[in-house]
Amino acid sequence: MLIKIPIAAKYRLSFSELADALGTNDIVLVVSPEEIPGTWAFFREKHSVTLFLLEETGDGYLLSMDRLASYDDYRFLPYLVDTLSLCLNKEHFTAEGKNAYQLMNEDWVADEMGEEIALLKCYLSLGLKYYLSLAKQMKHVYVDQEALKKMGVCIHSSTPRIFGYINYMLSHNLLPYDDVPEENDIDEDTEVDVPQHESIGTVLSWQIDGAETTESYCREDADILLEMAQNYEPEKPYEGVVLNDIATLTALA
Repeated sequence: MLIKIPIAAKYRLSFSELADALGTNDIVLVVSPEEIPGTWAFFREKHSVTLFLLEETGDGYLLSMDRLASYDDYRFLPYLVDTLSLCLNKEHFTAEGKNAYQLMNEDWVADEMGEEIALLKCYLSLGLKYYLSLAKQMKHVYVDQEALKKMGVCIHSSTPRIFGYINYMLSHNLLPYDDVPEENDIDEDTEVDVPQHESIGTVLSWQIDGAETTESYCREDADILLEMAQNYEPEKPYEGVVLNDIATLTALA
């Protein structure tokens, strides 16, 4: 699903001005108004796993970001919104009496990620594919239970594990895709119990940037990873991050 932020505008957008104002050298424009009128799609090299989308509206612009975007892009979003407002209005962004950084703080990020994973769990528990809205690969990329299982993750896994592994699969082009997406929207009358994570323990872990964190595992995580360890075939190796999880659990088993 998408995060959508409307921004009223006094001036027309110059994308090159926006890119310069952001002060980065890693903005890659993949769709421009020459291809789709009034539309810009772009990402940040080495940071993004999904696209940002800018669309011209009647009184301004609509900025959209996939809720499965990378954590880096979540942290970048308030800066992007504020810089965009400066380019379009010559003033900082405000809404509900707050600036972009107050609105899109760490608590907001955690809520958005949690809601997205809860929705994804509902789709997968019904046997449906969960399509990304703004996949960087420009394909109909989706998440299903089989894709998660290949990474030692399931619908009962914790939000950080599911979110992190989806980001990993996106960055390494490991998610499946359809040439034509299936019609699979959940009917508004459908009642679905969100599969909950019940931790059986936590272990020390480290992020790519060296940050020290803890990983929470549920019984289903352990069962999947131990089964993967038992069926391991050297000619069909797992991703290194999955091997790390297997080694962690087998060492504790």
